[in-house]
Amino acid sequence: MQHILQEICSSSRSTKLALVTATATSAAYLAYNHFSRPPQSSIPCLRGPPSSSLISGNLFLIFDPDIDQLEQWLKSYGNVFAMPALFGVKGVYLADPKAVAYVTTRFTEFPKPVALNFAIRSLTGPGLAAAEGEVHKRQVRVAG
Repeated sequence: MQHILQEICSSSRSTKLALVTATATSAAYLAYNHFSRPPQSSIPCLRGPPSSSLISGNLFLIFDPDIDQLEQWLKSYGNVFAMPALFGVKGVYLADPKAVAYVTTRFTEFPKPVALNFAIRSLTGPGLAAAEGEVHKRQVRVAG
């Protein structure tokens, strides 16, 4: 994380502005999306850790190299559990390689959440990472 922050600090002004704009836009969209409709979850039956923050959920705990929190969660909840993410949205954490392969190869059955896709498009543009469905299939064929 510190390396990323150093890279950002040493970047040009336009790069910093683009990063701040993308982050602010993503945060505003996520906040609007979260607070403008009733909470829904397609993963109500999965157990998982409580959220450590209303805004960031448990995302910062995962990336902190000094904390072995993720290993503790894997021991407590198994290889698949509910993970509190940004603005109280629940995500699914998969640590089972077969489950990860199943989900990533069936992108039409497991589309990315709208907020995640919006954030990816904001950061990378409308490329392969943000594509869904038939557009994704076509881009994979062209790239492959």
